Parts: sequence; C-alpha cells; structure tokens
Amino acid sequence: MNSTTSLNPSLTTTYMSMNIRDRRHRDEAEAERKFRTIIERCRRTNTHFVDDEFPHSPSSLGDSYSQNNFEWVRISKFCSSFRNDDPTEWTVMSSPEPSDIEQGLLGNCWLVTALSLISERPRMLQHILLTQNINDEGVYLVRLCHNGLWKTIIVDDSFPCYFDDMLLFSKARRRQLYIPLIEKACAKLFGSYSKLISGQIEEGLQLFTGAPCDHIDLENDDEPIDSDLVWAKLLSSCQANLLIGASTSRTDVNKDVYDQFKVHGNHAFSILAAHALDNDLCRFVLLRDPHAHSCYTDERVTPEVLQILRTVHKAHRSSGAFWMEWSKFLLLFSKITISTYVGSHFDIREQARFNRSPTDSISVFYFHVPQHTILTSNTSSLPITEIAKDVQRQDKFGGLHFFNPVPVMKLLEVIRISGTSDETFQTLLNFGKALGKTTVSCKDTPGFIVNRLLVPYLLEAARMIERGDATPEDIDTAMKLGAGYPMGPIELLDYVGLDTSKYIVDGWKKLYPNEPSFQASELLNKIVGEGKFGRKTGAGFYNYKK
Repeated sequence: MNSTTSLNPSLTTTYMSMNIRDRRHRDEAEAERKFRTIIERCRRTNTHFVDDEFPHSPSSLGDSYSQNNFEWVRISKFCSSFRNDDPTEWTVMSSPEPSDIEQGLLGNCWLVTALSLISERPRMLQHILLTQNINDEGVYLVRLCHNGLWKTIIVDDSFPCYFDDMLLFSKARRRQLYIPLIEKACAKLFGSYSKLISGQIEEGLQLFTGAPCDHIDLENDDEPIDSDLVWAKLLSSCQANLLIGASTSRTDVNKDVYDQFKVHGNHAFSILAAHALDNDLCRFVLLRDPHAHSCYTDERVTPEVLQILRTVHKAHRSSGAFWMEWSKFLLLFSKITISTYVGSHFDIREQARFNRSPTDSISVFYFHVPQHTILTSNTSSLPITEIAKDVQRQDKFGGLHFFNPVPVMKLLEVIRISGTSDETFQTLLNFGKALGKTTVSCKDTPGFIVNRLLVPYLLEAARMIERGDATPEDIDTAMKLGAGYPMGPIELLDYVGLDTSKYIVDGWKKLYPNEPSFQASELLNKIVGEGKFGRKTGAGFYNYKK
C-alpha cells in the first residue's frame, strides 16, 4: 500500500498574507517531518503507529462515555462501517457523497452536517485530508482551521468500536475512512470526543473552510421576519452553490410539536436545495438529516410535486433527505447558516488584536494588486472622487452601488469619475448585468440617482412633522395610497436608520453648504440625540418596543 501523503498547496485558489502563509508552511513542514519519522520507525520496528498525544484511553473519550461498553480497534480489524456494506477495500475517500455519511452515538450533528456539506466538494476534502491513501503504518494528517489558522493534526487509525467491531461514532458507507478520520482529528484538537457534543453548524463550516458564516435568525422576538426576504436570500445562496445548514432549536416550539412532525428538535440539518412552483406560490426546501433517516411527511409534497422536485435535486429519501414546504420550515427552524466560502475567492489572513482603548493605534493593511485590477466602492453616499483621490490608476476606478437586500433588489447604479476609462466603465456595466442586475449609469454626484432624490424627500417628510403639517401615520398612508409607494417615508427613515440618514445629510451639507435640499431637520437631529435610531433600537419616529 502507498504510505505517501500530499502536502501540496491547496487545490483551491487561496492566497494569504506572508507571515500567516509562512507559518502554515512551517507547520506543515514540521508535520511532514513527523510523518516521515513515524513511518520510518514503524517500518524499522515492524509496528503500527499509536498516537500517545491522543491515547486509546478514557481521557480521549471524555466524561460522557465509559470504556466498559466498547474498545479501540484498528481499521484493519473491523470489517466495515455498516453491516450491509459491500466487502470492498478500505479507502480514505472514494467519490464521496453526503448520503455516505451517518452520525453515530456522539451528539455532534453540527459537525456531521458541516462535513456532509463539504463532502459534495471533493476538492475541499482533498484540502483537509493531507494523507489520501491507506497506509499499513496507520499514520494520517488532517488539516483544520482553528481560531483562524490552519493546523495540521496527526492521528492514528484506531477508533472506538462496539465489541462487534462496528464504529461507535460517525462513519461513511462504502468503507471510506475520511469521516472517522476527520472526526478523530477534531476530537484531538478539542481534547476529547465528548468535547464535540453540542455545537453550531458555523463552527463546523469554519473548521473545514476557514471562512466566516452569515446567519438568518428565524426566531426574532422584536419583529416578525420578512419571509420573502429570507426566501430570496436562501434561493440566491443555493443558486450560488454555497454551503448552507439550518437548526431546529426554537424556544417557542415544544418537543410535542417536533414529535408531531417527526423532526428532531435541537438538531442540525443540511440544506441541499430550494425551489418554488406555481409562480412562486408553493415553496419547498430540501433538507438532509445527518442521522441518514427521516420519517417526516408533508401533505404538500404529493407524488406529482415530488416528481417535479426530483428534477431539481436527485437526493434519495434513504440518505435522510426530504422536501419540506416553506411555511412548515419557518415554523420548525430557528436559524439558517450560510458559509461565505467560495473556492475562487482570495483568502487573506492577518493576525490582529483587540485594542484595550479606543485611543490606541490600530493596524493598517496595504493590499497590493496587479496593475490591471479594477478598484470599486459600494458606497451609497460618499463621493467616489474623494475615495479615489489617492489612487494612482484613476482610469481603473469606479462605483458599484448595490441596494439592500441585494438578493431581492434588481437595481445597480454604476458610477464613473472623471478619470474612469470607457473600458473600465463598460466592464463594470457588464459585471452588473452578469449578476442579473438592471444597471443605470451616473456621474459622481451626491447620492447618485436614487439617494439624491430619496434623501431630500425623506427630510421633507420629517420637516412636515416638525412644522405640524401632518402626523407620521398620515404622511405614510398618503404616500402609500396616493403615490403607490410600498413604504411611507417615515417608516423608511426608521427602517434605514435615523442615525444613518443624519450621517449622510451631514456629510452632504459639509460638502455643499449652500444646497437647500441638504439642510438638516431639527426634529431628526433631536430624535437621534436621544439615542433613538429607528427599528434597530426599538424606537424612532415610531415605537417598536412591545
């Protein structure tokens, strides 16, 4: 058997700051040296590697388990992860799929869910598994990202098993070793298998990708969620092929409700797909339970509907995958977690520290990019020309103003400064259209098009209240019913943030002191001075506190 290990650079396009990259290379070189030393010693003494840093003892299992019920067994001694597996040769991984993975006795669904998502990306698994071939000596290297730094973990090939030589914890079908290997590396990293009990999906995704995660909170006590906005973000994330998980840990849903729907409570699931039928009237989410089985049924998922949904994703029920209607999903799930990892993105890591005092100096980072790189800003109100004043390549600079929420809003303002070249400007327009946006062009004027018209409109609405012309409620009602706006100006001010609006106006007034439409509202300044910023603080022009 081949006992080599791969310590080549990452298969993904990843670039890191020099000192972090050097540290990773040093760590990997040291791990490679240890690997070779262990291999040579085992061959010389005709023995197998036993990791004394993570011994086959109760301390490695942790407080939650007693070793009286199982034993440590080498991979060559137990026949399979599953009793019904084909008697094939063991591999580290062989065409891995999420359906291969099943959670074992350990309560680490957060880790197994993250790993099932990673298993759909073999190149990412290759980045994690530095030893990609079974070796007789039983030495394996696994790379994990811990506290923002990639670390290489050495493990042996003995695992906790029942006395019938079946794996106690997580496993993979078709005699693949990568699941117990990675799980064991995580257990060693954190101190024991028991330390892996209970966690968040984002912790697992960050361990395997090194990337941060976005969160969508579905259980918000302060205000009802916008289900259309959540659906749009979920749909766009699925279309972008991002790694997505979800959790059933709602405090307002008791165990009886979860039992009624036959869904595990306080559990982590993978989200594999999202799809809408009948002109977006019927929405469905494809989930996968890491236990690899589910008894959930949904009256909306009829055989006819299921046949259509299977054209979207071919995940089989036996793997723990099932479709759930959108309203049921919102009822049962508390959070959606979306990894921001994209393999083609640049990854720049720099060690930093939190300042002890706001008066302490802060670190400044310089990024060096090729001469042909186009630089752009997503500011909604700052002058693009002012941002670009210190850029030597003015011809390669422009503005791209996306509107929030980005997955829903189709408009993209493309701004050019006096030095922007035609080629750069056209590239920015093409980039926006490639994202599916409707682009509009604008010179560098305060607020560009939308905010240049919108902010003075909002200020005048505030001045009407200040003068006693009308109440906030009547102003909002008039503009919604009379002008057809989806939201009134006072509601919109509270939604955007009164402090944000004041900051924008103050900046414009400083640059253009004689422009009458940029004059401040004394009432707006007073409310902001009281610490009332709108919805985000629970009070603004309206009171949102219960």
